[in-house]
Amino acid sequence: MPPSRDHSGMIYLQETDSLYIFGGRASSDSKDSLLNDMWQFDFTHMEWTELSPTGPTPSPRFLFSYVPWNGLQGTGEPQLLVYGGSGFDEQANSLKFNDAYLYSFRNNAWTMFLENNCDDVNDAPNLFLGNLFMQILVGLSAIVLVVGLIFAARACHRTLRHYSPSQPGQPGYQSINQR
Repeated sequence: MPPSRDHSGMIYLQETDSLYIFGGRASSDSKDSLLNDMWQFDFTHMEWTELSPTGPTPSPRFLFSYVPWNGLQGTGEPQLLVYGGSGFDEQANSLKFNDAYLYSFRNNAWTMFLENNCDDVNDAPNLFLGNLFMQILVGLSAIVLVVGLIFAARACHRTLRHYSPSQPGQPGYQSINQR
C-alpha cells in the first residue's frame, strides 16, 4: 500500500481497470518528504502494487500537472503526461521544474518529453541576488516607514502645541459663546 501523501497525481485507466498514483509529498516541506514513486491499484484483484518503471524517472516532486495522453490524434496508447512541479535541492531550497515526462502504462516505462531549463532561476547567484534584492527592498521600506512616522509625530506635536486651548482668563482663550 502506498504511503500517505498530498499534492500527488492520481488517474484511473479503464483499459487496465486500475488506479495509478505518482509522486507527491509524504509529510512536510523537507527535501526527504518528496516522492517519485508509481503505484497501481488493480480493481480486478483489489490490491496495490508498487511499480518499478524503466527509463529516466522524473525527480521527486509535488504540485505538478498531469493529464492522460493518447497521442496527438487521441487514438494512441494511453500514457500519463507529467509536467513541471516543485521540489527541493540538497540544501532544501525550493525548486521549480518545467520538464515533462511520458509514462507508458503498457511498457511500465518513463520517457523524458521536455528537458528542464529552469536551472537559471534556481542557481546560487540568482537565489542570492533575489534574496539580497528582497532584503534591500524590505530595509528601504522600513526606513521610509520610520522616517514617515517621525515626521508625522513631529508635525502632530507642533500642531497640538500650537492649538492647545488656554485656560479662561489667559490670552488666546476663546469660548464658543463669545463673538
